[in-house]
Parts: sequence; structure tokens; C-alpha cells
Amino acid sequence: MVRSLLVAKPPPSQSLSQRLARLWTLTRALFKGLFTHHAFDHAATMAFYFFLGTIPLLVVISFLLGQLVGRSDLGPLALPLEFLLSGPAGDQLRTELRGLSAAAGSPIAPLSVIGFLWLTSNGFHNLMDVFELLIGASPRSWQRQRLLAIAWVLVTVVIGVGVTWGLLEVNGALDAVRAVPPDATMVARARHALAAGIARSDVAVVLTLIFTLALAAFYRWSVVHPPTIRRRVWPGTFVAMALWVLVSWSFGAWVSTIAHYAVYYGSLASMAVILLWLYLTSLALLVGAEVNARLEGVGNRTMIGL
Repeated sequence: MVRSLLVAKPPPSQSLSQRLARLWTLTRALFKGLFTHHAFDHAATMAFYFFLGTIPLLVVISFLLGQLVGRSDLGPLALPLEFLLSGPAGDQLRTELRGLSAAAGSPIAPLSVIGFLWLTSNGFHNLMDVFELLIGASPRSWQRQRLLAIAWVLVTVVIGVGVTWGLLEVNGALDAVRAVPPDATMVARARHALAAGIARSDVAVVLTLIFTLALAAFYRWSVVHPPTIRRRVWPGTFVAMALWVLVSWSFGAWVSTIAHYAVYYGSLASMAVILLWLYLTSLALLVGAEVNARLEGVGNRTMIGL
């Protein structure tokens, strides 16, 4: 009798209707939280800061690649942008990237480094501000938040240089494998086809994996949470990444098949498309943060406080 009381009973399993009802409640609370916290307005601000910091970030990564490994190719890191743009805007972007790669070989003054860190860290600083507002977290001091934002920039540069160099080396090895003579054997032709497939997909897979891990780390350490709250990181990360992949693929297809944006924006078409894509990307990040806040329970208390 005593032993039966000490054995914990398993929690009752929920029926399908109960799970759907819970999912519907969470979805309603999610959308209500997005509107309550003005996520759509904050996404526009985030997109602006990210846009200002993108070009300096690419320049510094290209410069470090040229200094460390003698190559300044920005192709792997620029793959998402090239996927979004086609036609004249895509050609203009590729021309500008080649110009950045060529210009990155010149020395960078210390004042330029300071300006780069300040300008690029604005995006991370603003993102931490929005996350604190979203979940009602205790705000850090401005100085500490700026130092953390600069640290995130430095980590991004190190990861960007390492990933780009690794992808360039892998693609170079695959190019050598694909260089088979016309009268090659069946095995060599199969190896050639496999290498071609890997070359098309390795960049996308590696970048998606790196973005996922980096976003999970940012969700975990970007804001201060009370010690009594059970942290939730991966649900929001997977939701944000799924939305980002869906938005990027849909937006790229729309730009390449339907939108005649170059007619309206002319030489500014690439900037207009990138800004809109960054806005949708920022919105996906905020949706992921809101999902984590709802699962943690802090979002409900924030809305009550409002």
C-alpha cells in the first residue's frame, strides 16, 4: 500500500482535441503578443540597423580573408542575397561584391575599425533592446549592452571568416574532383555528379546550421531572465528558422518571377529588395522570441503589466 503511494502516477495523456485547443490558445496569445509589443514596427527599425551594418561586416570579413588566407571571395556568405535578387539587381549586387573583394586588400585605418564596430553593433544592440521589451526583462545598462553587442559582432566576424574559408576550400576540392575527362569511367562520372550536388547544397546547409546555432545562443544570452524561470530556447529557434527559410524561398521566387521592382526602383532595386527581406527576417526573429516568451510564461506577465 505504502509502496503504491510512493510510485508517481504518469500524467494523463492529452487527447487530440485538447492538444489542438492548446495549440490554438498559444497561437492566439502569440499574435496578440506581437501586436501588443509592436513587433511589426520594431522589425522595421531592426531591418534598418541590420542594413547599415551588413556592408561593413562583409568588407571586414573580406579583408580578413585576404590577409589570412590570401582569398577575398565573398561568394558563400553572399549566397542568400544573390538568391533573392535576379536580373539587373542581381548583376549589380555581384558587381558590388566583386568590388568589395578587390577593395578589401587595401589597409584599414584604426578609426575605420572603431567606426565599423560602432555601426555594426547597432543592429545587435537594438535587437537586445527589443527582446528586453518583448519579455519584460530587467534592462542592462547601456554600456554593458553595447559591449555585449560589440562582442557579438566580433564573434560573427570570426565565424564568418572561418565558415567562408572552409566553404571555399571544400568547393575548391570539389572543383578538382569534377574535372574529369570526357572518356572517364562510370565511377568517375558518378563521383563528378556527387561533387556537383554537394557544391550546390553545402553552402546552404552549413549556413543554415550556423544561423540556427547562433540564433539559439542569442536567444539564450541576449537578455537577463529571472532565475526561477525555466528557459526555452529551441522552440523559438526552430520556429524562427522555419519562417526565415520559408520567407527567403518565397520572397526569392516572387522577386524572380513576378515582381518588376527594377522598373520602379531602378539602380536602387537591390537595396529595396534587401531592406524588405531584412524586415521579414527581423519579423521572423521576433516571432521566435515571442514563442519562447509564451512557453516560458514571461509574455503573459508582460501583457498583464501593460
